[in-house]
Amino acid sequence: MTRIRVKYFVLVLGLFFCLFGGAASAQNAALPSSACDMPVTDTVKGNVIVAIDTMTIWQPRGGEVKFTVTGPGFDPEGMIACFRWEESGSTVAMPSPAIRRVNNDTQGTFAFAATVPNMSPPKYWWLDRAMDFAGNRKSASTGLWVVPLADFRVIANSGQIDVTHPLGITSVGFSFLIAVLVVLIAATALHLFGVSRGVPGRNSPLLKIIATRDGYASLSQLQIVLWSFVVGASAVYVMALSGNLIIITNGTLVLLGISGIAVVGAQVQPQQGGSVQGQTRKPQWSDLVIAADDQNEIDVTRVQMLFFTVIVALFVILRVLSSGSIPEIPEGYQLLMGISNGVYLTAKFVPSGNRTQAPPNNPGSSNSQAPSVTTSQTLGPPG
Repeated sequence: MTRIRVKYFVLVLGLFFCLFGGAASAQNAALPSSACDMPVTDTVKGNVIVAIDTMTIWQPRGGEVKFTVTGPGFDPEGMIACFRWEESGSTVAMPSPAIRRVNNDTQGTFAFAATVPNMSPPKYWWLDRAMDFAGNRKSASTGLWVVPLADFRVIANSGQIDVTHPLGITSVGFSFLIAVLVVLIAATALHLFGVSRGVPGRNSPLLKIIATRDGYASLSQLQIVLWSFVVGASAVYVMALSGNLIIITNGTLVLLGISGIAVVGAQVQPQQGGSVQGQTRKPQWSDLVIAADDQNEIDVTRVQMLFFTVIVALFVILRVLSSGSIPEIPEGYQLLMGISNGVYLTAKFVPSGNRTQAPPNNPGSSNSQAPSVTTSQTLGPPG
């Protein structure tokens, strides 16, 4: 079973690298510019200041570096932006495939965004950069030697402006791998805590994380764990990709609050007996959609809550991978999630009612009538 999970994990990573790696290679459509190959002069004539936006000092291939040029006599036409690895022996500079003006300010300040080209991999790998204790400047990096540095060069005004700034070049695949590893480490730690405290659960680590003390798989706990992992992994991914913490939108905070209220509301319900003659009930995945343990009935309120939770979580994950930011959740979806959780909590406190069941007739018995068995009112399963 472990080997199968590893194979599926490797297959998912390979598919991700194929999709995003191919997209990054397609962006390298520009040819090297002769101006980028000229020696750097690091000169600025006049009172012109070129500054990089601190929010974009780390960018992946295909990302945009935002910078401003302030000063009199600056001509925004004919600007060139170049990128070159900041390491010994690196002489190849690549121009930006696209430079766009962010604003149309005519008061002396111009804002631009230059696209990072599909640069070749750096000459020195992470271990080589980390082992460069002598300071020979064979390679330059930041962020615990994880992010290699490149020279971001801006040329304008026919060479009268020629400045360079250090820029961290990150990797989409490596950032995704770090986020996945953080989630796996967190899930493993929670699983080990559950094992040490005797939390009910089978071999599945996730079942042990979302299991209640009565041995049920809790849908409300699954929801808050899912949102915590999605937001946490998104923060790690964006931090490794851009060096900044991700901005959590108000809609995401609302969904986290709704999940927390659902967990607290589920705890208010009187606990059911999960042990029979000293045996602890084992949680099952079907607990997420089944009304009660002794009823073969699917709870549509649980199905609705689980369905919309997964849909919104996948939407957030895809937007984070494509844009590097958590999207704003529309108010309609926030209201929908609130209604789903409210109906789910209400259904947990509605008794299922008395049920009268007649046991099957025993062919070997002369009694054609059998006393009916009345079951007591029960609430939904905890969680």
